[in-house]
Amino acid sequence: MYRSRSIMVAVAWLVAIALLVPPASFGQGGTGQIVGRITDSSGGVIPGAGVTLTNVDTGITQSAQTGPQGYYRFPLLPPGNYRLDVRSEGFRSVSRSGVKLDVEQSVSLDFELQVGQVSETVEVVGAAPLLESENATIGQVVDNKSIVEMPLNGRSAWNLVQLAGATTFIKGIGDASEIPVATVAGSRAFTQGLYVDGGSVQKSGLNRSMAELAPMVDAVEEFKVITNGYSAEYGRSAGGVFSAVTKSGTNEFHGNLFEFFRNQKMDARNFFSLDKAPLRYNQYGGTLGGPIIKDKTHFFIAYEGTRTTTGAPFLGTVPTAAYQAGDFSGLVNNQGAHLQLYDPATTRPDPSDATRQLRDPFANNLIPQTRFDPVAAKVATYYPAPNVAGNIAGANNFNVNVGPKRAQDHGTIKIDHQLSQKDRLFGRYIGQHNFRPQVTVFPDPDANAVGPSTRSIGNLAHTFMTGWTRTISPRAVNDFKASYLKQFRDLSHSSLGKDYPSMLGLTGVDGLSFPRFRPAGYTNVGGTANVFRVQRGPTLMLSDSITYLTGRHQVKAGFEFRWNGTTDQFRVLPSGDFVHPQQGTGLQGDNLSGNGFATMLLGFVSNANIRDSPALVFRSQYYGMYVQDDWKVTPNLTLNIGVRYDLETPRISPNNNSNSVDLHAINPIANRPGIVTFAGVDGEPRRPFDLDKNNLGPRFGFAYKMFGGKTVLRGGYGIFFGNPDDIGQGAGPRAALGFATEQLIVSPDQNQTPSMYLRNGYPAFTPPGPETRNAGFGVGSTVEYFERTRRTPYSQQFNLGIQHQVRGVLVEAQYLGNLGRLLTGNNININQMLPELIGQPGTIQSRRPYPQYSAVNILSPNFGMSSYNALLLRAEKRYQNGLQFLWTYTYSHMLDNVDAIAGGDFGGTPGSGYQNYYNRRLDYATSPLDIKHNVTFNVVYDLPWGPGRRWLNDGPVSQVLGGWQLSVLGTMFTGPVYGVTTQQNTCECGSTGPQRADILRDPALPSGQRTVERWFDTEAFAQPERFTFGNASRSVGRAPGLANFDIGVMKNFRFHDRYRLQFRGELFNAFNHANFGIPGTAYGSPNFGTITSANTGRSIQLGLKLYF
Repeated sequence: MYRSRSIMVAVAWLVAIALLVPPASFGQGGTGQIVGRITDSSGGVIPGAGVTLTNVDTGITQSAQTGPQGYYRFPLLPPGNYRLDVRSEGFRSVSRSGVKLDVEQSVSLDFELQVGQVSETVEVVGAAPLLESENATIGQVVDNKSIVEMPLNGRSAWNLVQLAGATTFIKGIGDASEIPVATVAGSRAFTQGLYVDGGSVQKSGLNRSMAELAPMVDAVEEFKVITNGYSAEYGRSAGGVFSAVTKSGTNEFHGNLFEFFRNQKMDARNFFSLDKAPLRYNQYGGTLGGPIIKDKTHFFIAYEGTRTTTGAPFLGTVPTAAYQAGDFSGLVNNQGAHLQLYDPATTRPDPSDATRQLRDPFANNLIPQTRFDPVAAKVATYYPAPNVAGNIAGANNFNVNVGPKRAQDHGTIKIDHQLSQKDRLFGRYIGQHNFRPQVTVFPDPDANAVGPSTRSIGNLAHTFMTGWTRTISPRAVNDFKASYLKQFRDLSHSSLGKDYPSMLGLTGVDGLSFPRFRPAGYTNVGGTANVFRVQRGPTLMLSDSITYLTGRHQVKAGFEFRWNGTTDQFRVLPSGDFVHPQQGTGLQGDNLSGNGFATMLLGFVSNANIRDSPALVFRSQYYGMYVQDDWKVTPNLTLNIGVRYDLETPRISPNNNSNSVDLHAINPIANRPGIVTFAGVDGEPRRPFDLDKNNLGPRFGFAYKMFGGKTVLRGGYGIFFGNPDDIGQGAGPRAALGFATEQLIVSPDQNQTPSMYLRNGYPAFTPPGPETRNAGFGVGSTVEYFERTRRTPYSQQFNLGIQHQVRGVLVEAQYLGNLGRLLTGNNININQMLPELIGQPGTIQSRRPYPQYSAVNILSPNFGMSSYNALLLRAEKRYQNGLQFLWTYTYSHMLDNVDAIAGGDFGGTPGSGYQNYYNRRLDYATSPLDIKHNVTFNVVYDLPWGPGRRWLNDGPVSQVLGGWQLSVLGTMFTGPVYGVTTQQNTCECGSTGPQRADILRDPALPSGQRTVERWFDTEAFAQPERFTFGNASRSVGRAPGLANFDIGVMKNFRFHDRYRLQFRGELFNAFNHANFGIPGTAYGSPNFGTITSANTGRSIQLGLKLYF
């Protein structure tokens, strides 16, 4: 019911906006412009010449006159096919057809008129030049032919973003189930601005709505990827811009019907799978567009339904029957070395070293079953038996194909109306419903291990948009756009409400779901968090701008407003999360000891966490304003000068359910600096950090035409501010400490003493309430806060390059630079002891700066910086004589000092902060996002025989051999870098960041010695000495590269002039190249140095499309 009510409310809102809002303007995305200069045969300018522009598909016309310098401009044009007619008294008229305008393109078309009668018309047919001679923006237009004819795995138009050059997918290549995640020209993932028809389809936070509200492939007219040097119109996007335009109706009825089909019988198995993963994939739908009133009102509708059942390979590690019985006599590591188990019940100080603990070994590595923790013994029964041999250490001994299902429905509706010669309106709706039911990894779904879709997810997202463009005068154009976006997201799990803690005998936790148990080195039991979640997030966007033409200047000034609302109710870990480390049964400082499952059997818990949350409600606003002047200094030189100011308020909770930390005030309980503060209480600010008012971003660019207009030299510089809400201010209960339950207990001495035993239950604590929210709140817990002076991330972008067009082919060479500053990273625990206290007497906790707290986390700190330099080469030929192609090569290097957030790197997981908070500069190294060499290309080729082609164009044979098309989409790049971390925190300094290993020599193996079992020299690393940090860099080696070629073969059958039937065969990863993942990088782990993952193998898709 909530879906239908929301849709009805949004439709009513859309109608009201269209009827009531006065004509204003919005300048972002979705349009292009045609400009030029009209002269006589002697080169003299012709002022007052009349220019008529006609959209040949819709019949809609516009008129303009040249100014005193002979210039004319048609700004804010929808992409499409145009004809220009030029008339001036005393000169022959000129009509130029075949002009195609792309999204975000500025086409320069000059006319030279000949003396004669106006009634005499010179007909010119010619495509617009490919040269970008009006600005310094670096980007790539992906036209409709590439979108509909390219083989697209998952049929997402955004997969073609990679064709832009200097752009790399870090997730989603070759995997139709993945939402593509891209990094653009030295930026990080989730920092791009995404626009559809000129309106943003992103919410606050990580800008993640991009894939969910992107229009379906057959509804996209074209899109542009802007990688560097974009104008002041764009804000809140420090990492590039993706701008798409949906199709519109024309004066003729056109549409299509389609069906695409895949199954595992046509696929190759994954490199690491025993069998082919089951697959059933059906995608069907259609489009229809045409006139409502010819030359005036047009409509376009599209629908697409997708039903998928997949079998994803899951490779995990489960205990053997011997381990289940307590027999660990065969326990070895990945190198075959024996691992000894020690009894934590015998832990005692070393009489010869007060900083060290001793333990007695278990005889013959046998744990008596009388020592089994009763709760752990029940948990262990939920593990299945191994079903594959695994490696020498017994890792990866459980392999199963799981079968997640997905149902997705996607719709688009668009209406365009020419109200008058001066007024153009449109309204557009995009909606998507996506449902993924929970799947089973372990035999009992309630105890599901970490794996794909271990909870059911329902997602509904929709956006409504309206626009009104008004020509006020020949010199001034206004354009208004407003949009409303709302997302519904529901998560659930099969274990809800069954009171598993009671069944297991675990006390002190909520009975809502199956608790999570994490023995180190083994697959989790009860592996999912967020077992129940309901999210609602409306966003309203309004913008206004005006474009004014005066002499040689085109000036655009604009304003943008966004209102974001978030309501988030979720139960994260209400029944507890329990960590069982290898060190729980190890000997301090001995990396040849201990086992995570043995630790669990004894009930030893190092860290335990309960997290639960009330409904969190947050609101924020964004304001942007800009001025952009495109100055035609001379006929050959154009300057682009602009400035933008961005202002985004930190989130605020209407009911003040948020907190912060004051590290200077004295805690009345601990008598030490550091107290928890609460929003709106005792004069504390209601917002988590101060408003950043310093976001003024200049933009400059130039374009200079040389050698008769066939060559253009371009360059630019700008400061681009990003999203201050990078990681989601207040995501989860962390935003509401003191209101939400977040109870964390940790081992006081780095896993020598447990925080608890399972049999004793979770220690009692007082749930948060008004009486607990005082100055002494949080003692013994983790406290978190945003730095009060937190700033907005930004990048400085610069470029310099040259374009040249020869015989319809554009060649380009560009230098691209990007300096990222104040980049947001993952939370950092600053409660690490000072370096001079490492190794000194006393417990770790007592030597922390704030010993009253187990951890003091800065949320989303702005410590990050990056540097990117690249050479981009590009060659492009637009469709002509049956052929079009695009080729790009990027050579680049990127350095940074902060890992990507929220899975935005090649590992697909968030980074973990700094090894040593007090020496963060040591983390500045080659970035995990660095791709040194990157080649992409695409080709669409209509084979040269058959009707209308060069050869065999008549007779029966032509019908058989004609109508064939070939398309190829290729991607090749070198692998990302990786670092090596340890499983033991040898510094013993209270640091929670990843502890890196010591490096003894270059770990790279000769290419002939590298295998998936041993990708690098594992013996080139060592465990750091006690009380020290590892000396290895953040980046010590490169993973395998990627080579992926998708090929489409199409046969077209034409009949009755209006109809075309297309049969498609598409091969993804056509040559079945094994594109391997990153090797195991945890020193001493069973998979250290071993690659255990690969992208999907070859898959084949069949399709049938009827065009009419």
